[in-house]
Amino acid sequence: MGKNLDPRTIYQYIVNDFEDAWNSLAWNPSARGRGNFMFARQATILLEFAARLCTKDTSEVALKDLSAELFRIEPKYSTCLPGICAKTTDFILPYKNSKNGDELLWVIFDLVRHGQAHQYQQIKVTLKDRVDFQISLTGAGISRHLELVSKSPRPDDYLGYQRDSQNDLWLKVYPDLLFLDINNAITTSKLLEKGLAFEYLVRGNKRGKYDFESSDLENCLSSGGHMEI
Repeated sequence: MGKNLDPRTIYQYIVNDFEDAWNSLAWNPSARGRGNFMFARQATILLEFAARLCTKDTSEVALKDLSAELFRIEPKYSTCLPGICAKTTDFILPYKNSKNGDELLWVIFDLVRHGQAHQYQQIKVTLKDRVDFQISLTGAGISRHLELVSKSPRPDDYLGYQRDSQNDLWLKVYPDLLFLDINNAITTSKLLEKGLAFEYLVRGNKRGKYDFESSDLENCLSSGGHMEI
């Protein structure tokens, strides 16, 4: 019988995939791509996993602990922006002062997570003065394996910003640092040791979707030439 994976297993899959893929690519000088977008998406998936795991704790202690650890590691994630930028509905991301979606971490999540998942590039924001705001992502540079990254000083330009020749504004994000920061916050806040349940996404025969029986589905697969294994 099919079942959902337990939270610790999901966490381990996310982390193992990031770490193994990153390190393999970092040791491969002939690779044509450095995984910039792929790794950024994976880091934000880890962030979403942690936030979703916190939702079952109605006291919000788990989220507060996770937030405190993440912002201790990198205070700039909590930088407050001039207005509301991003909102989530099923879960609350780590925050310092506001749940209104005006802190930098929420912006990174919105533009990277949703952009990468739906169009495989970061979402571009056109601000009121018609200036575009975008996120610049780095990748697995040659020999930049995660153990080296974790032991090296943090680059000064992490979460730095610049204007380009068209006057557009860019924020620089290192996906490996984002991943390591989130993962370290999960570990030091002992999130996985709090016994929290995970609210899984489900689909069912409601609102006219998936409104059929397993035999109907099996007949369609068989008629379509799918092999029974």
